[in-house]
Amino acid sequence: MQEIARWSGAIRLVRHLAIIALVLLAVGWHPRVARAAATLTITPASSPCTGQVILEGKGFAPGIRVGLVARQTPQRGDAFVEFATQTVAADGTFRMTAAMGTIVPTCQMETAGTVYTVYVITPPLADKTGTGPEETLATATVTVGAGTPGLPNTGSGGGAHLVGGAINAAALALGGLLMLVAGAAALAGRRSRQEPR
Repeated sequence: MQEIARWSGAIRLVRHLAIIALVLLAVGWHPRVARAAATLTITPASSPCTGQVILEGKGFAPGIRVGLVARQTPQRGDAFVEFATQTVAADGTFRMTAAMGTIVPTCQMETAGTVYTVYVITPPLADKTGTGPEETLATATVTVGAGTPGLPNTGSGGGAHLVGGAINAAALALGGLLMLVAGAAALAGRRSRQEPR
């Protein structure tokens, strides 16, 4: 009888853990999971070196500081520059105007059509005190143009939604594993009650 009581207590514990894991999965376990992927829009998407572009970010966590880093696409060496930092507003947005010569310091030496990817990272390189990695939140491209500016370019969200997806997958796997253990424990408990002594 004590063995049956011990098994039923273990079964209840496993069931509670499985329920907790499923609830964590349902509410988004990580705060960034529930948030839509952040985006960066550059208007115009092509500009001469003497021109200016507007950079607009949406869907970021309010109040965080972000850095804007430009890198040639495809990458040529390890050269990149953080050309600005921004603090995200309460509505999850930021907006700034930047000269193409600020985004691409070598702009006058670049061939028209050269593409640069702008990364929104956190923490900004200017604020960094340790050696930990930065997280890319969103990207968009801008092209060095010869003449008239082009249309806007809305890029994609960065790694945040991938991290959230991995965490959701981990929660789902944990919930599934706990359900399997609960089922096995329940089955073992039934068998031990049915076997004669």
